Amino acid sequence: MNRNRLLYIREMKDLSQSEMAKKLGITKGTYAMYELNMKFMPLKTLNQVCNIFGVNIDYIFYLSENKEGNSIMSNIDRIETGQRLKAILDENELSQSQVARFLNTSQSTISAYISGKTLILTAFALQLAQKYNFSIDWLIGRSDKKYINK
Repeated sequence: MNRNRLLYIREMKDLSQSEMAKKLGITKGTYAMYELNMKFMPLKTLNQVCNIFGVNIDYIFYLSENKEGNSIMSNIDRIETGQRLKAILDENELSQSQVARFLNTSQSTISAYISGKTLILTAFALQLAQKYNFSIDWLIGRSDKKYINK
């Protein structure tokens, strides 16, 4: 994640790191690590950030210059996210094994994402979105727009 976007949108709302951390229910140190690009923010937390700032995830990751948030979403549906991930794999004629190799993880991890047992890691969602040009907001159900508009 590019820390400059997180920093920029936080400062535009005139919030300190401490205030932001409190809103997210995390420590200031954890939030600072996200902003300094030392750690990836989980998608659930990133969704909260987007709700607070009224921006979309694709904007935070520089996948799109369109910053307007599509909607407020309280919870990410792991099942729907898994179905959308499977649609990307099918559309690109990719096996779970191929995706696992690309992401340097196991096929069982990809299977867990597709089945909705676990939510995809932010870093993996970003790598796939960059490679296959789809919207992370679409992937997690924040938007019906599948492809990235730069």
